[in-house]
Formats: sequence, C-alpha cells, structure tokens
Amino acid sequence: MIEPVRIEPDALYDDGSLRRALGLTSASLAAARRAGLLRFTSQGKRTLYKGAWILDWLDAPTEPHQTAAGREADRMGHSSGPTTSRADSGPTSLNRSARRRPPEQPSPFTSQARPPARPGPALPVGLAPVLGIDDLAELLSCSRRLVERMRSAGRVPMPDIKIGRMPRWKPETIRAWIERGGKL
Repeated sequence: MIEPVRIEPDALYDDGSLRRALGLTSASLAAARRAGLLRFTSQGKRTLYKGAWILDWLDAPTEPHQTAAGREADRMGHSSGPTTSRADSGPTSLNRSARRRPPEQPSPFTSQARPPARPGPALPVGLAPVLGIDDLAELLSCSRRLVERMRSAGRVPMPDIKIGRMPRWKPETIRAWIERGGKL
C-alpha cells in the first residue's frame, strides 16, 4: 500500500523533494510551471514551492487537453467552467495513487503522427514539421532554459533553420544526435 504524503502549507519544498514525495518526474513539474498551473519561486539555481501552492495545484480540477482556441476563449473570459477554491489552509494528506496524471503527448520520434499545435492548413507535401526549443526541452525532459544554456555552450546541434531568432531542428537531426549519445 502506498503511504499518504503530508504537505505542510507553510513549508518550502525544493524540486527534488517534491518529485520524491509525490513520485513525479521533473518534466511533469516543469510542464505544470510552464502552463502556469504550479506557482514557484527561484532562488539562484533552486526552484522552490510553498506547501500551499502545491496543495492548490493538486486540488485544482484536471481538465482534458485544450486546443489553442479553447485556451484563447478561457483567456478572454468566455469560460463557464466551475471554479474551486481551498476552504481550509490546514495540513492535508494526499494519496499518491489517487493523483493520476493524463498520459503525455507522443514523442515526435515515435511512429505515431504528432498532432498539429494549432488548427490550420495542412503542411504541403514534402514539408516535415520542425522542432523548436520548447519541443526539444519536452523531448529531453528538461527546462527550456537548460536547452538554451546547452545551445549557447555548443552542446546541441546547430539548428537546421532559423526563422528570425527562433532556431528549428529537423527531427532526424535531433534523433541522430541522441543516438550518438548527445555528442556532436
């Protein structure tokens, strides 16, 4: 049986202790931070979470994956979904097995086709999707900032194309780089 985890609302938790306590991956925490679902603060190289912020994140209702149009409607205030708030601020016990997360999107390296990020016209024949920094960070299960630092240190392959200041890589380039063990 999995033991319940006690999160103290006034305590501070760092990334590692939160991952171990809740059995999460760094990628799931990073995704929650990027999506604005999990509040955090940075102290130097450490990411810290207040217990109350973690409890609010865990108590928030989970919704199915939204399209870009749905997120835009929510941003404009057209959402009629229920809102919840924490009534108590005392310690809460959480059962890790009760907190199942939805499966992540398939990797661009699998044989499954990657769904388009936004609805729009289909790609012309012979034009393949390319990966940006956020895609690369998700693929490597790390933060966007780490990918940017690796890129400036020359530890990531040169982009296949730059659109303005946005680097883009072909999936084959990244696949070959990973197969070489991350060596250039």
